[in-house]
Amino acid sequence: MSDSYGVTATFSARDNISSAIAQMRSRIRGMSEDTNQVTASLGEMAKGTAVFSLISKGIGEMTSSLDGAISRFDTLQNFPRIMKIMGSPIKESTSAINMLKKGVDGLPTALDTVASTTEKLYPAVGNNVNKAAKSTLALNDAFIASGASAEDASRGLIQYTQMLSTGKVDMMSWRSLEETMPYALQKVAKSFGIASGSMQDLYQKVQSGQISMKQLNDRFIELDQGAKGFHEAALNATAGIGTAVANMKNRVKAGLADIIEDIDNTIKKATGVDLAGWINKSSSKIKENLDALGNHIKGSVATIRNVFNILRDAIM
Repeated sequence: MSDSYGVTATFSARDNISSAIAQMRSRIRGMSEDTNQVTASLGEMAKGTAVFSLISKGIGEMTSSLDGAISRFDTLQNFPRIMKIMGSPIKESTSAINMLKKGVDGLPTALDTVASTTEKLYPAVGNNVNKAAKSTLALNDAFIASGASAEDASRGLIQYTQMLSTGKVDMMSWRSLEETMPYALQKVAKSFGIASGSMQDLYQKVQSGQISMKQLNDRFIELDQGAKGFHEAALNATAGIGTAVANMKNRVKAGLADIIEDIDNTIKKATGVDLAGWINKSSSKIKENLDALGNHIKGSVATIRNVFNILRDAIM
């Protein structure tokens, strides 16, 4: 009885394994044929490596723009929430982020960057989100108008924020400003009556307390807008092809972000949950299905292991 059962199990298992291998070979052969057909079709359509490269680059740009659009959308949505936690009313924070959005239009500056700067400056300007946004835009314009790179602007901004927070200046921090925004500092110096526009003379006045950091910051804001202001100078300083390309990318991201916002509002109206919540729910459902699939695979593996154990016992 045992021998009969073992032989029957052996042939049954062998048949099942052979069938599985045959099916696998058939699928691999089909995949290979499909791949060849797709390759041939793409070869006919592309007619050369150059076209492939352009298609690939275009897809890459769209993917990059979509990533940037999502980041921009998240910034627009999260900024008021973050500022609320810091103590700023939603209405004022929403107005501030719209101000930032408008202020960087036409400049090679991402909305994420100025939003982050505004959050850092907020405590230093008396927890006034409107003033923090104006200060951020004025400084951004001052750095760009002075020809600072993104890295230089970041370095100068760190030093400026520290001085504004403490109300005190030191020579090392001031040197960073002189290196990163010389044009703007000279213009600020002249506005305080320093005819030569000497950055060192301005430093002496700020360091001695004749001019407070608050007054210095207010002057940056004052000199930012209007004719021949820092903003106009920044736009003129970046009126090149490189900036035009950067602006185009930023505006594509802005357009895509608007589309994402429309989708978000539509989903919210239909389901009562925003886009992020819907994605989280969907991903949870996907995980449940994957877990179920994993358990099924584990069961199949256990079945196969049992078959091999039977084969082993039959052979032995």
